[in-house]
Amino acid sequence: MDPNTVAAAARAGIDLSTHSPRRLDATVLATDGADLVLAATRTVLREVTAIDPRAWPRTFTIKELARLAAEAGPAPNGESFDAWLGRLAEGRQTADRVAPSPDDDIEDPYGGPRRDHEKMVDELSHAVATLVRYAPGGAANGA
Repeated sequence: MDPNTVAAAARAGIDLSTHSPRRLDATVLATDGADLVLAATRTVLREVTAIDPRAWPRTFTIKELARLAAEAGPAPNGESFDAWLGRLAEGRQTADRVAPSPDDDIEDPYGGPRRDHEKMVDELSHAVATLVRYAPGGAANGA
């Protein structure tokens, strides 16, 4: 992991010192209980769905899912995570997610200056905060 990512995450209160990356493959998608697969970019999203096309309904870029959640508003009380995710996935087409998009992609700053890593962490933090707010049991639901 890039030391600038570790430092930028630490600045945001996230300890990545023990993080151990692993390669995503069909076994992980099938056996790890991957109810949701979040990618940083549409390129990675395409790679996930190439590994397992059945993963498409539960695979999003994190910015896409945050945007869809904000557009939909708070999950109704009692809505399950699966139902919420299915509702947000309605109408999505793989063809619409082929080209890279600044609306959906968080660029990987690997090897770049610390400010680029801080920008990435800020983008991720904003997307996660949006998801925490609107997902079932989220802050917008009084949780």
